[in-house]
Amino acid sequence: MGFVNISNGTFNPNQTLTRLQILVQLAQGLGITEVSSGQSVDQLLSVFTDANTIPSEYRVIIAALVERGILVNYPQLRTLNLTQTVTRAEACGFIYQALAYLGRVEAVQSAYIVNTANLTNVSNTSATTTTGTTTTGTTTTGTTTTGTTTTTGATGTESVSSGDVVTLSNGYRITLLEVSYTSTTSTWRYYMEELPQAQDLSNWVLGLPSCARVVNSTPNGELVNPDPNAKISGIKWQPGGGFTTGEFSVTLEGRFAVGQVSVAAKGPDVVVGNLSGPSCNLRS
Repeated sequence: MGFVNISNGTFNPNQTLTRLQILVQLAQGLGITEVSSGQSVDQLLSVFTDANTIPSEYRVIIAALVERGILVNYPQLRTLNLTQTVTRAEACGFIYQALAYLGRVEAVQSAYIVNTANLTNVSNTSATTTTGTTTTGTTTTGTTTTGTTTTTGATGTESVSSGDVVTLSNGYRITLLEVSYTSTTSTWRYYMEELPQAQDLSNWVLGLPSCARVVNSTPNGELVNPDPNAKISGIKWQPGGGFTTGEFSVTLEGRFAVGQVSVAAKGPDVVVGNLSGPSCNLRS
């Protein structure tokens, strides 16, 4: 029926799938390959923070799935993480929403289904209010923080709390806690968690753009170009035995704006995902 692409004549039963691959195969099997509403592809995809990671040949398909309410994104509604290995839970979510679209099962309510109502709720709860020199607007839903908070103090240090998070399929969760700026530097604070299903963390890598120069890191990290396992260039931390949770930060020369970077965690296996991090664009 077209759900699995067997172009070379082999099924490869032990091969894993990325989120992009399962979504594309699901859409093709269902014949969902075109946008049917009045919205353009760019309009439908503009809700995602990492829309620029969608391969050009699949933008229409992803937009068509958005239009039909088949995408389920957890824990960040607006993050696709298309290169991440799909979990059993995510696969079930996609398939259930496809069956609901076909009218084969009863529609369910979830804050993580990408639809107009949920996207509107996220936008409303992320609204900001200004008091004096401090702007606040951080909203916490469960264990996920959305929205941004900007604070300007007497020292001229500015902080932006992002709350962007990625959960890797090998059981590690990485959250961007805060970006703080001085007149000449930017410091990026991350929180790493080892979830119950994870095995001992060997190391994790934060991808950095080639334009970035590291001034300091806490704890001390190792510059890799690239890391031999993750194939990511950036900074690698090796927490040591018994690690469960911890904060990590890196200070860069320059006031870099927030973009998308690759991250990877190695248990015994290595899994790569995408998370907010420094881009080569500078903040004014």
